[in-house]
Amino acid sequence: FKREYPSIRLHIVQDDLGTRQRSECDLSIFSSIQPSPAGAENEVTLIEEEILLALPEANPFAQRDSVSLQEVAGEEFICLQRGKSLRTITDMYCKMAGFEPNVILESDSPETVRELIRAGIGISFIPCVTWSGIQTDHIALVPISFPQCKRYIHLSWRKSGYLSPAALLFRDFVRNYFKTLPPG
Repeated sequence: FKREYPSIRLHIVQDDLGTRQRSECDLSIFSSIQPSPAGAENEVTLIEEEILLALPEANPFAQRDSVSLQEVAGEEFICLQRGKSLRTITDMYCKMAGFEPNVILESDSPETVRELIRAGIGISFIPCVTWSGIQTDHIALVPISFPQCKRYIHLSWRKSGYLSPAALLFRDFVRNYFKTLPPG
């Protein structure tokens, strides 16, 4: 976007906003456990991504083609802090599987999570698309067979009130960019 529109300045805030706070922003990118509602006027799902288990290579589940979340209920988890969107989503999936994860460490750094998994400290949840750039040497990424763990990344914009031409350009750019990505 910056290459195409070098004169447009964006003010970007990275934060976990509630629905009310998102409505005060020109544009918001956020995740949830469900796709955007059909016919939503001011929201679109950009991607659907599978959430995988990241395990140390030595973990017995690391060689499996898939794992039911119930099977890892006794494992020690490395997770994002409570209140973070991905953490809320993965906690809901654990609850659906009948347990609360034994969280031994909370971190917001994908690099820290990766190193702790690699060191055999615990296991974690990894979104397969948005965290695909992290190095996974000596880490097994295993699909979860039940429940089917996914999250949806959405773009929303203010429903009423003024949206600047720059905000409209950015909204359309983001929507078009994600349409061009290959599936999966």
